[in-house]
Amino acid sequence: MVLSNACTYGVLASLFVTREASRSKDYVSIGRMSKELNISFHFLAKILQQLTSAGILVSMKGPG
Repeated sequence: MVLSNACTYGVLASLFVTREASRSKDYVSIGRMSKELNISFHFLAKILQQLTSAGILVSMKGPG
């Protein structure tokens, strides 16, 4: 079975957030995730929005 890029990136982003959450209690910025995972910022933002809508992730607006 082949997963779409969006699905693959969604899994990678979820694992990234989980890893970072275990290291500190700070938020993880989309910009940082985009750079470290080498995923387009806008594409990643749309994927994270879907994960947030599904209740998988929690998001915050703004820099803090």
